[in-house]
Amino acid sequence: MLEILRIKFTKEIEEKKLELIHEDFLEYKLPKKQLIIGAIPYHITTQIMLKLLETGFEKAVLVVQKEYAERILSEPGSKEYSRLTVLLKTQCIPEIIGFIPKEKFTPQPKVDSAILVLEPLKKKIKLNEIFVRSLFNHKKQTVKNALRHSRHEFKLDKVKMEEKINKIKKEFLDKKVYELSIPEISECEKQFLK
Repeated sequence: MLEILRIKFTKEIEEKKLELIHEDFLEYKLPKKQLIIGAIPYHITTQIMLKLLETGFEKAVLVVQKEYAERILSEPGSKEYSRLTVLLKTQCIPEIIGFIPKEKFTPQPKVDSAILVLEPLKKKIKLNEIFVRSLFNHKKQTVKNALRHSRHEFKLDKVKMEEKINKIKKEFLDKKVYELSIPEISECEKQFLK
């Protein structure tokens, strides 16, 4: 693949308009504010997404598994709504700009793909990743029960955990985790962590 790209973009490479990097993405130290374009390995998509979020980027255009892209765009209340959905949407605006059928690839994968564009938000929402993970590890439970089952994440005994949980508004405590909007998760976190 690298050789094909070198041949196709020889002029751009020579003019220093394009740099092709052939590295293990998870090991590579990304420069800040880069345009990231790539067809990423489906089995490490989440790891790549989390690395992009922690590194910062100007824009990302990624070919990912179709179902994965749809999960990223899911809304509260849907079964696809996940921790990654929340973490990505607090940092950027995801958009699917097209689909690629599996037949267009060599070798052919078993699934269709989507072209996912990530545009960083100007004003990002800060969420505690441990709090979000604790909720979404039990996303079909109520917020109250999800947090109770996650007290080890916060290194709290039962009494301290109940004190923290009781700081959260009742209207949120009785909701299922996957029903919470990002502003509601943010509000729960503020109340829980204060």
